[in-house]
Amino acid sequence: MGCTVSQDVKDEYEGQRGKHGMRHGMGTLRYRNGNVYKGQFNQNNIHGFGVMTWNNGNIYEGMWNLNVREGKGVFTSNTGHVYEGECKADMANGQGKMVYANGDVYQGQWVDDVREGPGKMIFKETGSTYEVRILSCLNHYHYHHSPPSFYGILTSSFQSLI
Repeated sequence: MGCTVSQDVKDEYEGQRGKHGMRHGMGTLRYRNGNVYKGQFNQNNIHGFGVMTWNNGNIYEGMWNLNVREGKGVFTSNTGHVYEGECKADMANGQGKMVYANGDVYQGQWVDDVREGPGKMIFKETGSTYEVRILSCLNHYHYHHSPPSFYGILTSSFQSLI
């Protein structure tokens, strides 16, 4: 999803601490680059539920595991796209829903930030809904709608939208 967590000794932390002064429990971490994380920590790691606001305006609210997005969450990009769903290894992985800035919606499977497998596209302008099976390795997707069905080109991954 295009944003990483930095670790810098000059970052400012305010909140609970555990053994040996480590960040542990609830707290706020202000990075010197302007990013801000508010939420749970475990032994100095961002871990549990929290909200990260990046200095570019991107926001993620959801679950974290050892400083990476892992579990359910909502990612709002500074371009107006909103992803709600499962994350693994800091990427959209599993079931998720993307509402694009133009109002179009994709709901279905994601693999490493790319739409992959069965899903549904809803186009705001026309109100059309299509069942799709996206094969990202072929850079194509197949619509299943009233006959005839047709092919289109997969134009963007999640990464390219933010």
